[in-house]
Amino acid sequence: MLKACIVDITFLTFHTFVWATLQDHLILWDASNWRFQRNQNEMYVNEGDNLIFICPTNRTFSQNLFWTSDSRVQLECEETTPIKVVKLLDCFGDDSASEFVLKVSRFPEIVSLPSFQHNIPVHFVDGHNQSVCLTCQNELNNRMFERHLL
Repeated sequence: MLKACIVDITFLTFHTFVWATLQDHLILWDASNWRFQRNQNEMYVNEGDNLIFICPTNRTFSQNLFWTSDSRVQLECEETTPIKVVKLLDCFGDDSASEFVLKVSRFPEIVSLPSFQHNIPVHFVDGHNQSVCLTCQNELNNRMFERHLL
C-alpha cells in the first residue's frame, strides 16, 4: 500500500511539473508586433508548447503565414532567391481562419507541419497577395531547448 501511494505521489508530482512547464505563446501576426523588430525576433520554445498565431483585424492587405527551415531566409529577405516555404494560414482569404495553433513537436502528426529539432531553427515568414515574398520584419525563429530534470 505504501509503495502504491509513493508511486501515485511521484506520478502526480511529475505530471504537475510537466504541465506547469508548457506554455501558450500568443503571436499577433502583424508587422506592428514588437516581436518582429530586429534583434527581438527569436523565441525559445519547449516540446509541447503551443504557438498561437492570431490574424490582425486590419484587413487592408492579404497576410499569409508560411514556415521554412531554410536559414537563408534570414540572409536573403530582400533577394529573389527561391526559398521553399510551406503555407500554414491565410488570414484574409475567402475561408479565412482568425488563428492557427501549432503544437511544438519533434514528430508532427501532419507531414506539412514543422518539426522542432534541438538547435535547428524554424522560421515563420509572411507573404503578401499569396506570393512567396519573404520579409525580414515578420520573421520569427523558434528553437526548442531541452529541460533536464534534476
